[in-house]
Amino acid sequence: MCPTAGAIQIIPKIPTQNTAGVLYYPRLPRPERRQPRSQQGIDGIRRTSGKVNIPPMNEPTTLESEERPGGLKVIRIRGDLDSMGTHMVEDKFERALGSRDSSVVVDMGQVGFISSAGMALLLVKGKTVRQSGGKLCIAGATSRVMEVLSLAGFHELFDVYPTVDEALSSLGETA
Repeated sequence: MCPTAGAIQIIPKIPTQNTAGVLYYPRLPRPERRQPRSQQGIDGIRRTSGKVNIPPMNEPTTLESEERPGGLKVIRIRGDLDSMGTHMVEDKFERALGSRDSSVVVDMGQVGFISSAGMALLLVKGKTVRQSGGKLCIAGATSRVMEVLSLAGFHELFDVYPTVDEALSSLGETA
């Protein structure tokens, strides 16, 4: 051992021969691990001794649908469309589409986050609506969600409107 505290001890790696005559490198001692200190991370989560205290879950993702004159449907999503939120609304979305031959406006004004699971939900439902003669539009997306949708190319697949009223007036002319 080195006489100074905290100094690094260097152990040369010298091959050794075992009883069968095979050369091998002996295992070096592992350095001591420090116990983690209790501290608050930059993300606001308090960590103690390696365990993470997870903050409470956000509000559950909900879906409401509204039938409009002329066969238009407005589907309002509230919450995050991550894997959990998408799972919460997938069946309700399917029931809200119903006959699928009508035009549908998806109001995303209260969606704060969308993941690949949420985008997949929109793609699948949009495809089924389109195949049955309807049209699915996205309206009112927040800037954060709109950026993700634009990067994924959703503006080329769907009509995207800044507000629900603009989407309804556009669909009202064609429907």
